[in-house]
Amino acid sequence: MYNTNVEYWEMYNQLAVKRPPLTHVKDIMKYIERSTAQNDLMKIRRSNEDSCQFEFYTDGSLINQGTMNSNMTCGFIQVGDRAPYSKFMTNIELWPSSAKGELTAIILALLTVPDRSDVIIQTDSENTLNRFYDLQKSNFILTP
Repeated sequence: MYNTNVEYWEMYNQLAVKRPPLTHVKDIMKYIERSTAQNDLMKIRRSNEDSCQFEFYTDGSLINQGTMNSNMTCGFIQVGDRAPYSKFMTNIELWPSSAKGELTAIILALLTVPDRSDVIIQTDSENTLNRFYDLQKSNFILTP
């Protein structure tokens, strides 16, 4: 068990996260089904191995909700100057919502960084930021 140790900066769209111990390539294999997306995430994770400071822009989207053409996507770009540039995008299936796309983008970005990394997440999702604030207030403990 470990505490998430999330630190927040008082800016609307910026979230600073002290990365707790969790992610290795095996975690990507555990949580992401075998696919091109899994392979791409593992490549990014390996390229980030020697870095410990990251800045990601994340986004998720949902279009045509409630129709047969509904589509959810998410992605991230790593732009921090102390880590390799990377970008990733994928489609998401099942239970479409814009919040799911936004949160999935953040989780996928976090899956690519080494343990104990400093991470800044740039997001336009006020809802996602509010959920992180709620977790921080509740002293949320995450167990793998």
